[in-house]
Amino acid sequence: MHPRLLVFASLSCLLLVPASFATAQEAEPSQEDTERARALFAEGVELASQESYAQAVERFRMAYALRPAPAIAYNLALSLGETGQVVEAWSLVQGVLTDDEAPRPVRRQARALQEELDSDVGRVRVAVAGSLGDATVHLDQRVLSHAELQGPIPVTPGTHTVTARRDTSTLESQQAEVAGGEEVTVALDPSGWSVIDPELLEPTEPLEPVDTGPAFYEAWWFWTLVGVVVVGGLAVGIGVAASGTEDPVNGLTNPPVVTFP
Repeated sequence: MHPRLLVFASLSCLLLVPASFATAQEAEPSQEDTERARALFAEGVELASQESYAQAVERFRMAYALRPAPAIAYNLALSLGETGQVVEAWSLVQGVLTDDEAPRPVRRQARALQEELDSDVGRVRVAVAGSLGDATVHLDQRVLSHAELQGPIPVTPGTHTVTARRDTSTLESQQAEVAGGEEVTVALDPSGWSVIDPELLEPTEPLEPVDTGPAFYEAWWFWTLVGVVVVGGLAVGIGVAASGTEDPVNGLTNPPVVTFP
């Protein structure tokens, strides 16, 4: 048996303490739920004593859902740590240590477990210098709650990204390299997130119109040419009529713009 496992025989009475843990249900569990939690807790202890920690996690998790008592939270954290789920384990231990109604033996064991987990868990603290407004802060792909922004957030060692977003726009993004047992602070400054007001932008100078001279139909030569064409066309028509040709012919002038039917 794991030396720090809280055994059912000696601590089952701790399941009856008020459910004031951070994730406790609003209503007190029924007697039936409490008895079911006791049975699951006992199964979890037996499985953990056999080093079947994955199965123990399952039993303790179900028991905790029915009766969120500090003793169950501690055993669940212990079993999670044994299966490598150190981030969740660390978070549960923090909940036990901050629960004023957690029994002293449980708190003592939780403090020792925290010391073991500290070297395997990194922590990111997000410091926001001002109001977030309607922006949200993300750690990797997860939106951080207001409570998480108040304290360190446990993470696996490695590179993590803190991003401030408004809708689909990225306002600020920073990467943090976190080692096990290390706490890294990422500072965000909302004062630089304002969207630029289009009215504050410098107006673009309008393009100067290019003087290309009068339009072609306003030029003197255009109307002179039209007059020549008209006169020439009339001359051709008169000539045809005078010659007595039966069928009219197409008038050919230079330029060829007048046509007779």
